[in-house]
Amino acid sequence: MKRPIAYVAGTGRGIPAKVMTNHDFAALGLETSHEWIVERTGIVERRIAAADETTCSMAVTAARQAMAKAGVHAGELDAIVLSTATPDRLLPATAVERQAQLGATRAAAFDLSAACTGWLYSMTVAEGLIQSADHILDVARHAVATWTGNAKRPAISRFAASCVSSSSAATMRQRLAEHAQPSRNPPLLAAPKTGEQLER
Repeated sequence: MKRPIAYVAGTGRGIPAKVMTNHDFAALGLETSHEWIVERTGIVERRIAAADETTCSMAVTAARQAMAKAGVHAGELDAIVLSTATPDRLLPATAVERQAQLGATRAAAFDLSAACTGWLYSMTVAEGLIQSADHILDVARHAVATWTGNAKRPAISRFAASCVSSSSAATMRQRLAEHAQPSRNPPLLAAPKTGEQLER
């Protein structure tokens, strides 16, 4: 199949309310400064998740925005891919909880373990899945702030200043018209004994 086979039909984001500036890091006692951080990273501020702002909750917020812009409802989703280095738990996957909160009852859902490049990985996986589906939701979500907390050791000041943040981004991927299939893909499973096909 000739590429591209899919396009980004909608985007969304989920970000915490709390803002942490470079000056806040210095106030914590880290051996850094606003000027030092800006000169090396260009970062002025970042978002920090509160206790009730989880990977799933922000991913759901981003997902709903992307779906609304694409005009796709939960029942149309074929698969949900969540790329994160900070899942809410290992089992079940955070994507499964997001699937439940969205009401995407017919969609497959799974996590990808990746950090900074996670969005690119999830987009690539979504493109592969779109060859046998119509609507793929992929989200990259990270809460690196939960790794460091209020760390005060000078040894981690550079990491904290450049990497501590919380955010979520979602894209709704759909098949291009020239690759449209004449009908829905057949069900993937057949019921035992009767041989009747099960819905995907």
